[in-house]
Amino acid sequence: VGISKGVVLEVNINNTYVTTAGKIETLKQLPKAFKIPNPTHFHSRLDFKDLQWRNLFTEIPLVDSAYLGFNPNKKEYNDSYIHAGNGTILIKEITFPELTNELIFLDLKQWSTGDAYDRTGTVFLLTEEQKDGYLAGILNDFKSLPTYPEGSGKYHGTVKNKNYLPPYELMRFFTTFGAGKYSGGVMKNRNWTNDTYYRQDITEYKALLSGKKVYIGFNIGTWTENGHQFSANITLHPGGEEQSQNIIPLFNTVPIMEMHGQEYPHHFLDTNGIVVSFDLKEDAKNVRLRFTTTGHGGHSGGDEFVQITNTVLLDEKVVFTIAPWKSDCATYRHQNPASGNFENGLSSSDYNRSNWCPGQITNPYWIPLGDMKAGTHTIRVKIPQTKNIGGQNNAWYISGQLFY
Repeated sequence: VGISKGVVLEVNINNTYVTTAGKIETLKQLPKAFKIPNPTHFHSRLDFKDLQWRNLFTEIPLVDSAYLGFNPNKKEYNDSYIHAGNGTILIKEITFPELTNELIFLDLKQWSTGDAYDRTGTVFLLTEEQKDGYLAGILNDFKSLPTYPEGSGKYHGTVKNKNYLPPYELMRFFTTFGAGKYSGGVMKNRNWTNDTYYRQDITEYKALLSGKKVYIGFNIGTWTENGHQFSANITLHPGGEEQSQNIIPLFNTVPIMEMHGQEYPHHFLDTNGIVVSFDLKEDAKNVRLRFTTTGHGGHSGGDEFVQITNTVLLDEKVVFTIAPWKSDCATYRHQNPASGNFENGLSSSDYNRSNWCPGQITNPYWIPLGDMKAGTHTIRVKIPQTKNIGGQNNAWYISGQLFY
């Protein structure tokens, strides 16, 4: 075809896998599916391998180098995205293609543009059904959302009721201490990263995405104006299984609208915890709870730094208990250039935390609930939260979605 004067007849990979041509056949014309590269656009070997790799899957861009930081004047609503929460929330409206056997991955890259501290980040999903609920609360007034306990006026928009669904959580991530803005510091044998990369399989949400218009939201809880930038996309990969399942969002106490005035989540100061009812119209098989939990309260002895048992009850019977904890945070010191250093030789980012580390994703727990009969059921979560003294803010950020 005038592009090359040769042809590869054998490929040998480490003498363990060999592909050899069986015959050479002259074609008068190329198959329609064969794409002829533009001979005027030559690529390096690395570029070519990258093109080969990207041809294996479908990439859906979400945002590129977007801003998240506290800015009361930052409020936009255009064809590309919604910017709200005084600059700390960005929402992308997107319509997905019909999905069958794809595996779905969410990618996010984040870097500091001025915020030196570790912050809670979340990627959440809203369906068209939630457009007049949580999305309206973000755009207008969060106080329009139902409270928990109902009628108490304490916590807006965190727990499901008969007429309201809280946001689905796709990913819980945590920023580093300043990777990006502060990565130019010099320390012997330490190469600081310039950004932080997160990637998570979210295939379980396929039923909410396939052929649907949805709203994917991003939030980083920072009070700093020169906060963070991030890029995100979704990739679709062949090789999964068709999924048709029901998903019910039960609770989400991450204070996504904190910088817009939403109350800090002190739900578990009540020893009864959180209880939510849900209805099954038919008998359900293989019911599972996707449960994400992290403890917060940065002072000495705060819930960020102590092991506290989380208990989940189904219809008032205990089905899961755990003291969520991460003991490998020191592994990620190279991601935290602005982390404070102490007299004992440790950095703040080294310390163990309640199920999270600066610069990491917190994985959900999958709690099997078995088969369930049609009717009304309850899920209760109990956590003996540490009491707040003075200006302390102990809290637990939990989210839960029911799959069946």
